[in-house]
Formats: sequence, structure tokens, C-alpha cells
Amino acid sequence: MDYEAGLDPAGRAERASDFSITPEVVGADARRDAVSPVGLEVSCNDGVSWRWQSLRDKQGMWKASLNAPRAARDASVRGTAKQRDGGSIAQTVIRAFGLR
Repeated sequence: MDYEAGLDPAGRAERASDFSITPEVVGADARRDAVSPVGLEVSCNDGVSWRWQSLRDKQGMWKASLNAPRAARDASVRGTAKQRDGGSIAQTVIRAFGLR
């Protein structure tokens, strides 16, 4: 899973910004092993609670709009993806990036 949050040099993102997730299938036949669906959850309290994000598919890059609470210091992400051939991945990163 590849994440993009438009981070500054200190590893922080704007509280209201675009976020993307791109599932990578290594050594696979793209058509046979296509990835769908993709899911993304974000937590701003170290994984105590999670919010599902609405995703838009942009040619294999799935985009969401991050809207973190004012008091949040960082964001955690949980991404999921499934392949047509039955493979899947679920990845959780606690404190994936800071917020400014």
C-alpha cells in the first residue's frame, strides 16, 4: 500500500487536505489481479476510534478528503484492498503522520 498525504519536511499534513492510497500488486498480471474494492479508515486518537473515508478512484489511485479535528496532533490510517483472484491486504499505521 502506498499512501500520499502531501507532507511537509517535518512529516505533517494540513488538517483539511487530500489524501490518497494506491494498492500495489507486485509481480502480478494487472488484469487478472486487479484490486477492487479499496477501503480507508482514519483515526485521530491513536486508533481508539476509526472513521471510514469516502474514496474516489482516479486510475488506480484512490483519493479521500482528510478533515481532522482541531485538537488532533496526528493521524493513523488503516487501508484495505482485495484482488479479483482472492488475495487481500489490511494495513494499519498508528501515527502515520503529524497534523498542522
